[in-house]
Amino acid sequence: MSKLHLHIGSYKTGTTSIQKTFFVNKEALNEQGFVYPGNTQNDHLLYFATKANQENWPRQFKSLNGKRLQEAIAKYFSSLENGFTSNSKQQLISTEYLFIHNSTYIENVISFLSDYFQEIKVYLFIRSPEEYYRSFQQQKIKARSYLTPPDLFKYEFKKVAKAWNEVAELEVIPYQSGINSCEILCEEIGLNFEKLSTPDKNSNTSLSIGQMYLLEKIQHHFYQDYEDRFKNQLGIVSHIDDSFTHKPQIQDWVKIVVYNNHRGDLEWLKEEYGIDFLQDYPRTDELSDFTTFENGKASVRDIYKVPSEETVEKYEAMVIDTLLKKLVQSN
Repeated sequence: MSKLHLHIGSYKTGTTSIQKTFFVNKEALNEQGFVYPGNTQNDHLLYFATKANQENWPRQFKSLNGKRLQEAIAKYFSSLENGFTSNSKQQLISTEYLFIHNSTYIENVISFLSDYFQEIKVYLFIRSPEEYYRSFQQQKIKARSYLTPPDLFKYEFKKVAKAWNEVAELEVIPYQSGINSCEILCEEIGLNFEKLSTPDKNSNTSLSIGQMYLLEKIQHHFYQDYEDRFKNQLGIVSHIDDSFTHKPQIQDWVKIVVYNNHRGDLEWLKEEYGIDFLQDYPRTDELSDFTTFENGKASVRDIYKVPSEETVEKYEAMVIDTLLKKLVQSN
């Protein structure tokens, strides 16, 4: 019986590391009787099996050239289907772009995959909402000049889990910071992780608070007309060392608001899957007041604990100095 192991995220749970590990270990996977099909590191283009309306596409696809995108989709599905028809009875697919809860879109994906597989098992990692919020906002500031206020933030893991569970066998796994998600996933799938080589650490690393402040400032002053778009040149900021400032820590009132927004879903998660994130949250009676944002936009300083202003300024000066040195060297 042919079986597909479909990993759908969620975001910020080690997905890039999982995909890179599987991609660079194709031969090692084959030796264990598994295939990681296709010619790409991830399976984000599988999203188009949803037949979703363009307005619902992930932001990353909306900005791409239409003709090139269609060519990439056609090439991806051709390569994918060639892998599907191999002799291997077990295959792996990984994309967080299927962390969705639209039932029609999910049914379309399952319908497509069911033409090739008799059994489909879906794997979903879920992270503590507070940690997810903190990490996700670090990603957002790379593309825009503001953060999502905590009272407007919703981590839709319950909707996603319930929707996928309607059409496929679903395994829900708690994400644990500092523990390799790929190793955990391999254990669930039946792969020997020890026989896989570990790729270099991916570049999608977390930002320091100094880097977040600097990116926010640049985006605010120069790119307000280009919100929610990654700017390639700003990627250099994450590569300039900031070891002397602080890792971002969200303010205590933010933790409580995020917790209150997800308490019902967390109780459901504990009851349905035995995953208990409730114990990680502060007492809600500690919240006497919290900030609201009428325009739906918060700053880094609104959400994260403010470190020494001196270290933030020092980091900005170091970035300028580094770039000036590079400019002089290039001339």
